[in-house]
Amino acid sequence: MRAKFRITDPIPAGVLSSLLASGVIVLMGHVGKIQFLWLSVPLWILLIVLVFLLPALFALYQVHGTRVIMTFSAFHRKHWYSELLQHILVNFASRGTDVIVKIPRRDYSPADQADMFAYILTHRHHYTAGIVVPVEPHKTKPTILQFTKRFAKPVLFLDVQPFDSDEEYPPDTAYLGYDNEVGGAAAAEAMFQFLQRANAAQRRILMIGANAQTGRQAGFENCLRILMPNATVTRHDEGHFA
Repeated sequence: MRAKFRITDPIPAGVLSSLLASGVIVLMGHVGKIQFLWLSVPLWILLIVLVFLLPALFALYQVHGTRVIMTFSAFHRKHWYSELLQHILVNFASRGTDVIVKIPRRDYSPADQADMFAYILTHRHHYTAGIVVPVEPHKTKPTILQFTKRFAKPVLFLDVQPFDSDEEYPPDTAYLGYDNEVGGAAAAEAMFQFLQRANAAQRRILMIGANAQTGRQAGFENCLRILMPNATVTRHDEGHFA
């Protein structure tokens, strides 16, 4: 199953969290069927085993069968994440699903994200689905692909697009968030209109971005070069902010 959800207009955190919860529930609906293995053992042994094993399996399913693991790319410098997280927890709780949240030790750290992925894979049997805010997917795409393959459960990506095209999304994954390149292009159009009104003679533009959201810089630069082909545009991606 491949899916992508694009949002082009700002929406409240509560609405976004409801969409997120609904998206994960939809993906969870595609989890594979349970298989049973019958053994050639005496019937009385089977009965004894079932008497003790079934309640334990039921309890295990109740504990682990409705858990979603969520990882953030940053938290300390993303204050709006706390409001979004509150809405996410409430929306999932109303659907009978617990959300386990892991935040990085350092914001926007590919190494920390890799550590979180390793932890999740070690405890993958605890979860039925995952929510991931990717870190620098233009650099960590192989790690993300390997994680989704080994996790082998529905994964919903949030906020940052992990792949460039719909065809790259593995089965049972989806993206929910803004198209960052569209946002960058909108900023370029606003700057172009401002410079037109100011009647600026010199068109030398320094664009300072960061490696957390490269799609914004790309959208801004591409659109600006179309609108202002004679302008000199210098791009710097090491602004160390989000």
